[in-house]
Amino acid sequence: MTNQQLEQYLHQHIPLSAAMQVTVKEITATTLTLQAPLTPNINHQETVFGGSASTLAILAAWSLLHTRLTREGVVFHLVIRRNEMAYLKPMRTDFSAIAT
Repeated sequence: MTNQQLEQYLHQHIPLSAAMQVTVKEITATTLTLQAPLTPNINHQETVFGGSASTLAILAAWSLLHTRLTREGVVFHLVIRRNEMAYLKPMRTDFSAIAT
């Protein structure tokens, strides 16, 4: 699966990813990186909205598993059951999430 194919898949099947303007930066056998611009994900403090940061992290992890299972030809139904995130400092620029 190419970066563009995954990006199109996310935007078609997970509409929030399109609203966030998520792009696929890199896909390797063991790592996947997504990024998003600040502007559509901004909060009242002019920093990244926490929900957007959490969503990008979830999407990166989900996408890594999705691409690996697809590549292996495994039939699957992938659902996120739990997410936990700590916000250590504000993000003031475009941001990314890396899943390994």
